[in-house]
Formats: sequence, structure tokens, C-alpha cells
Amino acid sequence: MNIKRILPFLVVVCILTSLGAQTIAESYVLDSSCISYSDKWYIATDTIAVMGDYRILADTEVRLISGQSISFQPGFSVASGAEFVAAIGDMDDLVIEGTVDWNGARYIKGDLTISGPAETNLLDIGDNSEVYFLDGGSLIVNGELLATGTCFGSAPQDNGLPSQWGGIVNSGTLTLADCSISDAKQGILQMDGILDIHGSLISNTFIGIHLFGFSDPAEGASPLSTLPAITDCLFQDNRMYAVKEDEEGDSKVNKSTFKDNGHLYYDVDRAVMSIDELNATLNNWDNIER
Repeated sequence: MNIKRILPFLVVVCILTSLGAQTIAESYVLDSSCISYSDKWYIATDTIAVMGDYRILADTEVRLISGQSISFQPGFSVASGAEFVAAIGDMDDLVIEGTVDWNGARYIKGDLTISGPAETNLLDIGDNSEVYFLDGGSLIVNGELLATGTCFGSAPQDNGLPSQWGGIVNSGTLTLADCSISDAKQGILQMDGILDIHGSLISNTFIGIHLFGFSDPAEGASPLSTLPAITDCLFQDNRMYAVKEDEEGDSKVNKSTFKDNGHLYYDVDRAVMSIDELNATLNNWDNIER
């Protein structure tokens, strides 16, 4: 038996693949009629009750996400080779104030908002963590978000395909290292503030990174100090644009790889650009397309 349980939040494994799912319900009772013949998520705003005749079969993954409690009757079983997670999720919009550290897996229904300003409000997410949005919510950064080795994704739909969440909307300070952002409408929507992302994967979005606004540099600071910095990232399978720049100015895109995107880069002054055109512009270099 291989039971991996989060009660309430312990890291299991970073999986952002297509799984089957149930509609978010008030509660679930799992019995022999729910035996896992395929990968499945059960998401309940209130309770989940697991009967003794409920079985999780080999080579399947089952996640139980509840807003209140998860109970188990004797006789419940998990076969060898199965993955099982039980977790308590945040079932209302969640607001972060002050300095908060996260590690492990978090499940969010609605929006996750980091209050401003960045000087006094920080969410620091540790390595090998996961943040899943259950119903299309967004991560709104008005303060500061610092994440290392974190997977940002969404719960799957009933048809087994990943659902789309809103992505990260940044008007504060956003620093991402070795992270993964997938299955979002826009992986990152940069409205204002500071963006520094490196060593990260942005995949299966409509727009990978949307540069919609830049902050003015502080008095006496270099004009480059507030340009969005995108370094050593992989953009893959983003349907419309890998990067879309709607603000007049420049970004810093360096040493990044672009693969199987609708368009590689859009610049408000130059329209759609090729990899050679991107590398020929100011502050952008050593990017490749595969």
C-alpha cells in the first residue's frame, strides 16, 4: 500500500498532467460505486466521507480536496503503485497580508491575493511546492511573491483535460526561480511593478507572459532596473503568443528557449517577431527556437 497524504499541506509530487475530475460539490461520499479505474480528483467545499469498501486501484492517482474534513472508514484500501492525496483546501478567496511562508501543496478556490505594498506583504513559497487553482481563479500580486521550484497549475475538468486558471497578475514584485506555470489563460500578466523570472517553464497557456505595463525606475536608478527580466526560461505549447509586449519600451529576454508556440514574440512597435529579430533588439540575446 502506498498512501501519500497531505493533512493539511505536505508536499507529495509535482504533477500538472491531465486527470479526470468531478464537479466541485458541497460534499462527497465515496463507496464501491466510486472505485478508481482512472485518475480522479474529488473536490468538496464541505466534507468527504470515504467508506470502507472504496478502493484506489494500481496505476491511478486520486486526490481528495475538501474545505472542512475528510473521514475514513476501516477497510478503505490503496493498491501498490497508486498515488493518493487527501488535503484540506482554501475554499474562499484567500488574501495574504504581512509575511507568510508556504511549503508543500495548496489548493485554492477563487483568487489568491497578496496585499500591497511589497515592502510589508510577502508570500514566500518554498522549493518543491504546488499551488493549484480549483475553479479558474487568479494569483493577484499587489505585494511581493517570491517562489522557488514551485508548480502553478489548475485542477482538471470533468473531461480529463486541465482547466484554465487566470494566471499570475502582477502589479507588485514578482520573482520566480525554477518554477512551472501551466494551463493558464495568461501565465503572467505584468500590469506594473517588477518581474524577474528565470529557469522556469511556461506552457499550455493562451499567452505565456503578457507585458502590459512597466514601472518607472526610482530616481537616479538605471532605466533598465524595472524592465521585465526573463532569463533561461522555456516557452512551450503556448497557443497565441509565448511573449506579448503591449507596453512601449523593451524587455530583457535572454538565453530562453521557444518551442511549438503560436507566435514567438509580439512587440507593440514591431508586431510579430522572429527569433533573429528578437535577438537583434536592445537587451535581448542568446534566445533560441526549436
